[in-house]
Amino acid sequence: MIQRIQSVYILVAIALQGLSLILNWSTYIADDTAYYLSGLNTSYDKVDSSPLTLGILLSLALIIVTLFVYKNRSQQLRIANVSIIQLVVTLGLFSWVHYQCIEALKVDFSSLDIGYGIAVVFPIISGILIWLAKKAIKKDDDLIKSVDRLR
Repeated sequence: MIQRIQSVYILVAIALQGLSLILNWSTYIADDTAYYLSGLNTSYDKVDSSPLTLGILLSLALIIVTLFVYKNRSQQLRIANVSIIQLVVTLGLFSWVHYQCIEALKVDFSSLDIGYGIAVVFPIISGILIWLAKKAIKKDDDLIKSVDRLR
């Protein structure tokens, strides 16, 4: 399972999505007070970050399933496609929660500075890694089919 390059790509994607749960996605500085939005929660009580948390957890679960269905390559490819779509949805959920944070903070504070954390790019990098894993899975599948043709 781990000896194939696609498994390495998928493991790195799993690690990145796991890190995106605990690292800050964005930081908001409002009137000399810092608030943050991470994958698990937000320090600003008026905004609920559970849609982002659920999106990350779902994408993480799909990527883990992609790793463990290595015996059925066609199913692995389908789950990888769904994983990529879920990563895009996760970015959309971040945008939505981020917008809610900005709007809630604008109501309560006069000045607002926004900074983005490294976790914002993790779904993009994970999507690229899953795409690379898909290419390697497809290459293995084509190799197996060509060997079957020779029999």
